Amino acid sequence: MNEAAPESGLSHDYHLTPRTRHPNTKNTFLFTKIVSRILTFHMVEDLLTQPVLVVAGGEAGSLSMSTELHGRARTTKKFGRLKHHPSAMCEFLCASKL
Repeated sequence: MNEAAPESGLSHDYHLTPRTRHPNTKNTFLFTKIVSRILTFHMVEDLLTQPVLVVAGGEAGSLSMSTELHGRARTTKKFGRLKHHPSAMCEFLCASKL
């Protein structure tokens, strides 16, 4: 897992619980996803050509990376910081629309 974002593995595990798991899901954490993040983050200034909206959880371990991304983007940008963990907010919003 990533020391800067220790909860990244937790979200992977969460989506494999009986409540959220899809029958076709395999218990794998794709290394290629991690590598693609590492290889492209240093190119943020060149890759982000569209307006950017960065939303980060207030207690997220990746908050520093979100703040850095927002600072380095050269385009029109906004930054939002949620009080709760983003996954919890997503569940709340999805449940309220049912």
